[in-house]
Amino acid sequence: MHKIILLISLFILQNLFGQDDFEKIKLHLQSFDYVQELKSLRGKKFGSFETLVITDLLKRKLDFGYEHHRYILLPVSGNELRLNILVKNDSIIHGWLSYFNSVKKRHSHISEFKSDPIVVEDYVHRHNKFYKSKLGVIDFQEQLIEEYLVGFGCGYTGRDTSPKTKESMGWVKQRKKHKLNGNLISFSPELQTLGAMGLMSLNKLNDEQNRIIQHLLQRNSVINSCLADIYGMGETFSERINRNNNKTLKTLFNIK
Repeated sequence: MHKIILLISLFILQNLFGQDDFEKIKLHLQSFDYVQELKSLRGKKFGSFETLVITDLLKRKLDFGYEHHRYILLPVSGNELRLNILVKNDSIIHGWLSYFNSVKKRHSHISEFKSDPIVVEDYVHRHNKFYKSKLGVIDFQEQLIEEYLVGFGCGYTGRDTSPKTKESMGWVKQRKKHKLNGNLISFSPELQTLGAMGLMSLNKLNDEQNRIIQHLLQRNSVINSCLADIYGMGETFSERINRNNNKTLKTLFNIK
């Protein structure tokens, strides 16, 4: 019994210690105003964390002059941290810090280190007006943080399909255009890509969908995608759309 209590106590202490270090990093990030300042994290000591590497995973255009930046921090402890940041004119407008499990592909302990709710609410309002959607602030946070993948035939075997891609394939097969349209008018460039590809594969776009796709082609955001076992190629929306004609799309979505 004493051993069990001791083990539980050690587990609690370890988690408290890890959380304390997380808060130290978060507090330090709050002092940053510009994305260039993130370089100063390299080699910085935060309790049990020592940042060996800070790498930009993603820098891409969003709407209304904003950008989405994603960074990975690799500390000595082996825990992986992610930074997702809403940027405008190189200024950090809003930012989230989270743990990331690279095996399960899941975020946890999501916490804001920089917050401007007025800007975020304005962005959501403008998005809903432009795309004729009814999304909220929670949708915005979730879709910027989650690492969706446009992935047909990924991996060494070429047989892996990402969950959101598989979901879109099911909607195409069932001809659920409203679901595909929901992806098209979302915040996430990956979901927008899957929505556009799915609707185009059915070869029946309405005027509003054509308008949105033309806008997305012009904006041309970088998307998280794969080619066989190569992930995160820096492929853009227009590159993905333009290299798939109607016949190719029908093959990708298994349309006979």
